[in-house]
Amino acid sequence: MEEASPPLRCFRESHSSELFNDDGVQTVTSKEQRKVECSIQEVYSVYQQIHTSPQPALLREQHCHYLKKGLGHLSDAYECLDASRPWLCYWILHSLELLEEPVLAAVASELCLVRFIAAGLKDFASWVVMTFKQTFVC
Repeated sequence: MEEASPPLRCFRESHSSELFNDDGVQTVTSKEQRKVECSIQEVYSVYQQIHTSPQPALLREQHCHYLKKGLGHLSDAYECLDASRPWLCYWILHSLELLEEPVLAAVASELCLVRFIAAGLKDFASWVVMTFKQTFVC
């Protein structure tokens, strides 16, 4: 029998206690954080009103496909983030690792790690290789 997965953090009753605490010191960043949390909470509230299932399901295959596509090409919507491509590669690789989805080593090095080096992040490229080496397959 399949075990029920634990609820996502945002669906736990304790979630409100995990929201950002600025310790009484408001900054531009803390205000933005609160705005983001409020907008996300609105989305979850709508979800809970229109869906009977307790939490959304991860469409794993579609998600992995989307992530792998992002290693090679960013859509026009992400064009403004061109300078952030090395970081986007990092987060894509991290997401694939969390999903236990292997990435061909050749793909990772050619499409992604080259961008780190091109951006002047040679040491960071080495760190990424060591960090995600278990995710890469030959």
